[in-house]
Amino acid sequence: MPLILPGNVGSATAATGYNVANSCRFDNNAYMQSGNTNSTNNPWTFSVWIKRAKVGAEQTLIMSYTDSNDFGLIRFGSDDTLLIGDYVNGSYVMKYETNRKFRDVSAWYHIVVSQSAVSGASPATLLYVNGVQETSFGTSNAYSQNDTQNWQKNGENFNFMMGQGEHYQQAYVCEAVWIDNTVYAASDFGEFDEDSGIWKPKDPSGLNFGTNGFYFDFADSGNLGDNEAGNSRADFSENNIAATDQSTDTCTNNFCTMNPLDNFYSGATFSEGNIKVSSARYAGVTSTFALTKGKWYFEYKCVSRSGTSGFVGITSATATATNYEFGNQSGENVGYSVSLHNGSVYGNGGQVAASGTFESINGGDFGMVALDFDNNKMYFGRNGTWGNSQNPANGTNALSIVAVTQGASGHWRIYVGGETNNATVFEMNFGSPPYAISSGNTDGNGYGNFEYAVPSGYYALNTKNLAEYG
Repeated sequence: MPLILPGNVGSATAATGYNVANSCRFDNNAYMQSGNTNSTNNPWTFSVWIKRAKVGAEQTLIMSYTDSNDFGLIRFGSDDTLLIGDYVNGSYVMKYETNRKFRDVSAWYHIVVSQSAVSGASPATLLYVNGVQETSFGTSNAYSQNDTQNWQKNGENFNFMMGQGEHYQQAYVCEAVWIDNTVYAASDFGEFDEDSGIWKPKDPSGLNFGTNGFYFDFADSGNLGDNEAGNSRADFSENNIAATDQSTDTCTNNFCTMNPLDNFYSGATFSEGNIKVSSARYAGVTSTFALTKGKWYFEYKCVSRSGTSGFVGITSATATATNYEFGNQSGENVGYSVSLHNGSVYGNGGQVAASGTFESINGGDFGMVALDFDNNKMYFGRNGTWGNSQNPANGTNALSIVAVTQGASGHWRIYVGGETNNATVFEMNFGSPPYAISSGNTDGNGYGNFEYAVPSGYYALNTKNLAEYG
């Protein structure tokens, strides 16, 4: 169950250096596609930063495709290993499958694959993960001398993020780079931070992309397939990708999402990079961030709700759900949750706010939550107004929460859930929403994109803020 904890903020730290502003969120049947490569058997390098949203399913990262008998691909397998393959005339002429499993949905991976392609020699295929060359493979079948590869093959389509059926990629992607005719090392795209030792990106814009290379920085929300390599390769066509798929969740500032690996009763489904959750049948879902201190703000859109369903709140990081209301528990499994149905709040094994204390939240409404773990207080609002005359900025009418000292150093996780057979669909906004924002508010550090004003002293849930305040 991956979690981002204080002091362990993954590839995003407070360190200075190159900053990546945007990523693209690939979901369901989204992909991008280019035209013909007009190249034959050139060496190449592929570099990409990726934060996976779904595990346990085949998902194609990148493919060079002629037909079902001739293609090159890099793909996550159903066992979450990474496959690099070249399929020629109905069989693999090259195939590597890692022993490593890529199952962390809370962190960014940097993947670099390079391949030499010198006529008369055996092409060498290299894989780097987070700056380190991968040497442990369950399958390791190299090219033979004079083998023809499908990568960069003349006259074929080169499909980025393309799969078929269950092979579609579900992930956040940033700094996607294809280098034509040059083999680069991982160190050309990243470096280890001298203070933290964490692998971080370098600016790739000065590299030689070659005639058929591409570079996606995803800076233009109206054209996320915009190729910034400055060569003759045209922009990529976008399929089922919208402007709202541009995200500020990146390899230099990782944002909180909900965690599909912490899906109690397996009753929830996930989409939009794990920030859209459809919860039913006592389903409970917790966040990838676990918090001990600081003041935090997030919003959520209630897409739809039925019956008495819908709960939002917090739970201790060690909690094991016995029902949909974490607030019905106490002790090490303590939690607090507000009912979207009637505005009551349960916490620490009992009711702490009666029905009607907060307004009900229905389909189309926006919920607001402010969490003050420095003073053990929490606040709930609806459509821009804090309930029960609360004011997070000055602490007015706060709901008190017990200080958590049990388990995991007292970490809290954000929680959403359903009830009985009734469903609630949440779209969470920890600062990088899956929906259009009409007003565009940020926190005091300039992070986040919120519908309503962030209370003074509260911050969006990303690793730059976590490094400073968490």
